[in-house]
Amino acid sequence: MPELPSRVHAALYADDLVLWCTEEHATTATYRMQLALEKVAAWTDNWCVTINRDKTTATLFTLSAKVQPGRLTELGTRH
Repeated sequence: MPELPSRVHAALYADDLVLWCTEEHATTATYRMQLALEKVAAWTDNWCVTINRDKTTATLFTLSAKVQPGRLTELGTRH
């Protein structure tokens, strides 16, 4: 696994990976997670590992009632 940005955590079990971070602002969390996804994508390319996009999800948990801007992109694909 690559070194992840600060405040981004990972748990790996067999072939399952989860990334998460906790931030006060959703935009900061989205930014950090985007950096992490880019690092993981580069790592998987380097090691010839395939990510199953059908099993890949992103979830934002927030206490805010506002619609949160920003979406994560991985390898140029909107999620």
